[in-house]
Amino acid sequence: VITGWRRRRERGGLWLAGGLLLLGASEAVLRLSVPWKEAASHGIRVAGYLAVARFVVALTRHSIRFRFLVGFASVLVAVVLVVSSAVRQVIEGNLREGAEARVADQSLDLSRDLVDRARDSARLVVGVGRPLADQIRQGEVDAAAVVTAFNQEIDFVLFLDEHGRVEDRSPGLSSDEALGVAGSRVVRTALNQELPSASVDRIGFRGRLAVVGAAPVLQDDRLEGVAVAGIEIDANLLDQRLPQEIQAAAFSGPGRPREAASTFPRKTRVPNRLLRPLHEEALSSGDPVATEMTIGESRYFVAVGPLLREGGEPVGSLLVAEPATLLAATQRQVDQVLFIVMLVVIALAFLLA
Repeated sequence: VITGWRRRRERGGLWLAGGLLLLGASEAVLRLSVPWKEAASHGIRVAGYLAVARFVVALTRHSIRFRFLVGFASVLVAVVLVVSSAVRQVIEGNLREGAEARVADQSLDLSRDLVDRARDSARLVVGVGRPLADQIRQGEVDAAAVVTAFNQEIDFVLFLDEHGRVEDRSPGLSSDEALGVAGSRVVRTALNQELPSASVDRIGFRGRLAVVGAAPVLQDDRLEGVAVAGIEIDANLLDQRLPQEIQAAAFSGPGRPREAASTFPRKTRVPNRLLRPLHEEALSSGDPVATEMTIGESRYFVAVGPLLREGGEPVGSLLVAEPATLLAATQRQVDQVLFIVMLVVIALAFLLA
């Protein structure tokens, strides 16, 4: 405003004042809490540069000294822009690669954490089942119901004899589901090798995704049976195992991915046209696949990793998403630094001229 008032009688003075006001307003718009702030800021900034350019054109028509000044400043600004753009691309590329590697690691860590949790739960169930083995075999105590009642983290429990036959099961587990779990590879590993085992599996005809852990019940080094603990993969489980700003979703497969659990806001769904190629690639390769995509109205760095049954057979995929806010904030900071550098270069050109 002061510049406009002081240069109101000079050629292009009002254009210069208006341009500076618009450039300042473009930075102020970024502080607003509205979804369209970035687009509005870019538009206002372009208008500001155009106004300043109009002032430069008006002044160069009537000043040889200013023409020399503009030429000198333009060369400096061009050099700064080339170098700064290269630096910006390198910084952005490094941040993008780091974010994709980070979500891929989080996908692997979450998958391992779920399996470890099921294995530990099975060991906990063994502690209950060992002293009650005879009562469970004779049907005198409902140990499975007791375990699930006092341990809210475990969704279902099975007690099997040394031949893999079901002796006791949680009330929420149907007989068909219990037979399916009893015949799983996790249980066979615990029976045949007498070692704790755990993996992700699909339970029952509905194909519920769950992590299942099985541990042998031993008495005097003799196999008395197997204790099985299952934890269903749902939104609460995923939310508990991840930082607050990270979102996750589990999908059953192979084939068309079907959502089993999600921590994304209600009515926010991962676009199937983008998810399915990542889901299929993760299941076929056995490794997480990372990329960047828009989910709902937000931009995320996403990694889709496989969920594998005991033996390596894929039963689904796990998606971990980190908001791309860090990259956007860094880009804004770099743009602000470039803007300040250009102002310094222009001021230096004025002084040298």
